[in-house]
Amino acid sequence: MNPAHWPAGVLAGRYTFMTREAPGGQELLVADGEEVVYGVYKGSRRQLPHLPPDVPDAGIKVCLMSHRAAALVLTWGTSRPRQSLPRLVSVTYDVHDHRLRTRVGRLRVGGGVVSPKRTQLFDAAGRRIATMVERRETALMRWLRAGPVRYEFEHDGRVIGRISRRPAAPGTYDVDVAEAVAEIDPRLLLACAVERLDGLSDF
Repeated sequence: MNPAHWPAGVLAGRYTFMTREAPGGQELLVADGEEVVYGVYKGSRRQLPHLPPDVPDAGIKVCLMSHRAAALVLTWGTSRPRQSLPRLVSVTYDVHDHRLRTRVGRLRVGGGVVSPKRTQLFDAAGRRIATMVERRETALMRWLRAGPVRYEFEHDGRVIGRISRRPAAPGTYDVDVAEAVAEIDPRLLLACAVERLDGLSDF
C-alpha cells in the first residue's frame, strides 16, 4: 500500500465512524480526529472504472470514498448470496484498493439475526489472519435495536482491536486497532469496519 494515500489515523489504527443527517437520509462518515476523511456509499460501475471487468453493478457491496473518489470497494466474492438463502449462510466479500487497482484480501461473514456475527479476515494470498467477533450481548442488543455495540478483533487467541459504540452518542463508533496494524493490513481492518457498519448509511 502507499501510505501517502491514507490518513494518519487509518495507518495508526485509531479513527471514528459517525452518522450525520443529510438531504435524502443519513450519511455514514469516517473521521480522523476532527477531520472527516471518508464517506460510506453504494457505488456504481460508472464511478469505479478500476474494478476488475468481471464485477457488475450488482456485484458492488459498498464503497469508501473521499471527495467522491473511491478508496476501498467491497464486492461480492465467490459465495454471493441469493435472497432465498437463510441469513446464517456465510457471505464472502473481496476488498479492493481502487486507487492501486489491487485486491487487498477477503472478508467472510457468518452468523446473523440473534446469533453473534463472525467476520474472518483473509490476506491477498488467501491466508486467514484474524477474526472479528461480535460480543454475544451485542448480538442480542442489535436484535432489540438497543444497548451498546462492541466487536473485537482476535489474532492467535489475543484481542488486538475493538469497535465500540459511544454510550452517549449512539451514531458514533470508535475503532481502535492500533495493535492490529502491526500485523494486519490497515486497509483490511478498515474494510471490516465498513462492512459491519454500512447499514447505518442511507446512501
